[in-house]
Amino acid sequence: MSNKELLKALLANNVRINSDTHLKSILDDPTCKISDDINEFDVLYVLGTTEIQMNTTRNGNKKTFGFDELIKSLKFFDQNQKVLWITVLSADWIGRCIVNRDKTKLIGCAFVESPPKTRLKTPPNWDGTEEMLMEYNKSRED
Repeated sequence: MSNKELLKALLANNVRINSDTHLKSILDDPTCKISDDINEFDVLYVLGTTEIQMNTTRNGNKKTFGFDELIKSLKFFDQNQKVLWITVLSADWIGRCIVNRDKTKLIGCAFVESPPKTRLKTPPNWDGTEEMLMEYNKSRED
């Protein structure tokens, strides 16, 4: 079973999370890419990382969903317990879904709106500096 199929199955078969509508639309998006790797971390690491990212994204006024719910869920676990981290990317969102080691429960997800993709073009006779690259692309008309 692919990680995408796993997440869809867990979403369909488990207790609903508040962000399930957002997650379902991301998983159904044809641009959605799920990492083939599943990383195993202890709850303390995932909790700390999630809290830091939540604070930085909120300070940066980024659109997010699932952070509060994931943090709340993680606080019910032993800090040393291992959980699985699955990275999810779509055209509009980047985030993680956290599942238990048995892959039977979706603990929660946290997503941040993806930054807009800039299509920079290399200027002719580029000198390798960022300044020249940005100046050239600022004045482009295409």
